[in-house]
Amino acid sequence: MVAVDGAGFGDYRRAALLIRYGRLEEAAGIAAIVAETNELGRSPQLLKALLGLNRSFIGRLRTEEGVELLGDYIENMSHLDVTEPPGIDIRRAARIINSYMSDDMAGIDTEMHAAARESRVTETVRQIMDTFEAALPELNSEVGLQWLQAHVEVLLAQEHDIEGQS
Repeated sequence: MVAVDGAGFGDYRRAALLIRYGRLEEAAGIAAIVAETNELGRSPQLLKALLGLNRSFIGRLRTEEGVELLGDYIENMSHLDVTEPPGIDIRRAARIINSYMSDDMAGIDTEMHAAARESRVTETVRQIMDTFEAALPELNSEVGLQWLQAHVEVLLAQEHDIEGQS
C-alpha cells in the first residue's frame, strides 16, 4: 500500500456508499462495493478514500476541541492491551486511523499486512467504519443518511465527468 496511486472520484463514491451501507447494515450493498472494488483492483485506494472521507466529515462536523478529544480517544484505543479479536481489530483500526491522520502510509501498510496475515482484513475495515460511526452518530439519522447520499451523487457526477473527458 505504500506505493499506491491516489484515490479518485470512483474510490470516494464507493467509500461514501460503503459508509452509508454500513450505517444501514445493508450487507448486499457492502458486498457489491467490495466486489466492485476487488474487480477493479482498487482496495488500497478504497481504504484511503474511506479514511479521507471520514476525516473530512469529522473536520466539517466537529469543533476543533472535539477533533482533539477524538484524536486522544483513538490514540488510547491504539494502545489497548489485547490478545484476541475483536480487541486486536479495534486496536489495529485505531492504529490505521492514527497513521492516516499523521500521513504515515507505512504504518497503514504494516497494520493491513498484519490483518491480511491473520485473515482479519474485513474485520479490520469494519472496525474502522464502526469507529467513525461512533464518532459521527448523527449520520445514522434520516437527515444524515440523506447527507451521505448527496455526497454519493456529487461524487458519481464528478466520476462520470472525469471519465467523459478522458
